[in-house]
Amino acid sequence: MLLVNHIMDFFKDRWDIFSVHTWLIMSSFGIMFALLSFIQDIGGLDGIKNNYPWIKGLLSIFLGIIFYYVIGLPHVNGTKKII
Repeated sequence: MLLVNHIMDFFKDRWDIFSVHTWLIMSSFGIMFALLSFIQDIGGLDGIKNNYPWIKGLLSIFLGIIFYYVIGLPHVNGTKKII
C-alpha cells in the first residue's frame, strides 16, 4: 500500500507540472490568435489572408511558442506556489 501511495504522489506531482505547462502553451496560442485576428480585422493581414489563409494559424503557433518562453516560463514558479 505504501508503494501505491508513493506512485500516486509521483504521478500527481508530474500531472500538476504537465497541466500547468499545457495551460500556458494553449493560452499563449489563444492570445496570439486573438491578437492576429484583431490585426486582421483592422486590415493588417488582408494580402496574407486572401493568398494564404492558413498563415494566421502558423503565425499563432510560432508567436505563441515565443510568448510562452518569454512570458509563460518565467512565471511558472508563481503557479507552483498556488498548486
